[in-house]
Order: sequence, then structure tokens, then C-alpha cells
Amino acid sequence: MNRTLLFLIFFTLVSCSQDSDHERASKLLFGSSNPDDHSEGFSVLYKEYENGSAYSAGKIGWAYQKGLSVEANLSKALELYHFAARKGMTYWQYMLAHAYEMGYLGLEKSSEQRDYWLNYKSKVHIDIYECWVEYYYSKGFYPENPEMEKLYREKCKNS
Repeated sequence: MNRTLLFLIFFTLVSCSQDSDHERASKLLFGSSNPDDHSEGFSVLYKEYENGSAYSAGKIGWAYQKGLSVEANLSKALELYHFAARKGMTYWQYMLAHAYEMGYLGLEKSSEQRDYWLNYKSKVHIDIYECWVEYYYSKGFYPENPEMEKLYREKCKNS
């Protein structure tokens, strides 16, 4: 009984540590203006991605799209977004769905691809598409478009 309790405590502490490392790395990479912070955050998230984290893959894709700690590379960003989406990361599925709908990120407009990602069966998160599209506009994932951002903000409020 004591061994089981010790194992559970150890497992919980390791899990919490990994979660806080991920959060800290995300803040360093995306929330700092210091290039050294970007490098440190990128390194942690990239290691998580190498260990199979689809969530980190999408974030590393964002770093490649924006050129944070690496040279901007939209092809690499899209490769990572697709990897994350195929692994069930709902947020990246939604991002790709709208990008295909609008022809963003160098992708050819495709209602078929939009529907494919919007309805992709493996979903890790339960969330609202319109809210994530508004978020992606507000954070610069998509080209600046105040009208679309406002439209999706209203759709989000009404969902």
C-alpha cells in the first residue's frame, strides 16, 4: 500500500512538473520579446515534440510560421500543423479548416479540406470552431482581417 501511494505521489509530481515546464516554455517562446527566451522555450517544446507531443508540434509550427527562434519556414509550419491535427489536436484542425476555406498560409482554397479538418473524428478537445477562428485572427495566425475577426467574435459569442 505504501509503495502504491509513493508511486502515485511521484507520478503526480512528475506530471505537474512536465505541465509547468510546457507552460513556462510556451510563455518564453510566445510571450517574451527576448530572443534568448524564445530559444529556451523553443528548445523545451521541440524536445516535447520529439517525444511525441502533438500539442507541442502545433506550437513549434507557430514558431516556424512567425520565425521565433528559427528562420521563418511556412512549409515546416504546415507540416507540423498537419501532424498535430492528425494526432487529434482540435485547435490545429480548426486552424487548418479555416485556412483551407480562405486560402491562407499558401494553401489552395478547398471546401473539401475545410470539411475534412472540421469534421475530423479524432478530437482531443471539445471546443467551438468560431471561437478558435477568432482567436487565430487575433493572434496573427491568419492575415490581418478586422472584419472577419469581428464576424467570428460575434459568432463565438452567439454559440
